[in-house]
Amino acid sequence: MSHAIEHRASHLGGASYRIIDFLQSGNGANVEVSASFCHSHKC
Repeated sequence: MSHAIEHRASHLGGASYRIIDFLQSGNGANVEVSASFCHSHKC
């Protein structure tokens, strides 16, 4: 992933999109990991 795309994703709530992706794939454990990561990094 390019830096520009990562930068744009951060403004759009990139972590939230990752959580949505995990929900869609049915991977609940990763949702919790992503939420914890986001919280700890203030994103």
